[in-house]
Amino acid sequence: SIVDGKITSPKFYLRLYDTEGNSKLSQDYKLAIQPISESWVEGTGKFENSPKTTNGCSWKNRSNLYGGSEVSWSNAGVTILNVSSSTQTFSNKSSDIEVEVTDMVNGWLGKQYGNYGMLIKLSGSQETDKTTSTQLKFFSKNTHTIYPPRLEIRWDDHKPITGSNT
Repeated sequence: SIVDGKITSPKFYLRLYDTEGNSKLSQDYKLAIQPISESWVEGTGKFENSPKTTNGCSWKNRSNLYGGSEVSWSNAGVTILNVSSSTQTFSNKSSDIEVEVTDMVNGWLGKQYGNYGMLIKLSGSQETDKTTSTQLKFFSKNTHTIYPPRLEIRWDDHKPITGSNT
């Protein structure tokens, strides 16, 4: 409906749901959401795996296939595109994410850059600060709950009343 023009001026929102609440958070923090420039391999590990499953994507590696070599993010040629960025600031409130990503999605729809997903990280110096330990965990698309990540599309298609209301 967006491509064929039936929906005009949509806004896109990323919705992620925190798995543990904000009981461990004692500070204000800001998340940055940016598009990724190339493909990556999703891991299959689960938190409770023993031994730990390390295939696929991690914070260190873009991919790590069984029997293959690790490909690190820094050596893989993958960059975080600065063409579009969204942020959300938190201050002692629910760490669920509801942030507008309209510019990013419009870039994908307009084929300005490929859709390889989004990187969600702490913003600025909070990402590399070793004195704090902000830990956020969100439900994945593989969750068996009602909280998988969502990309919501919102638009206003009301038609104003012209003429008499009687």
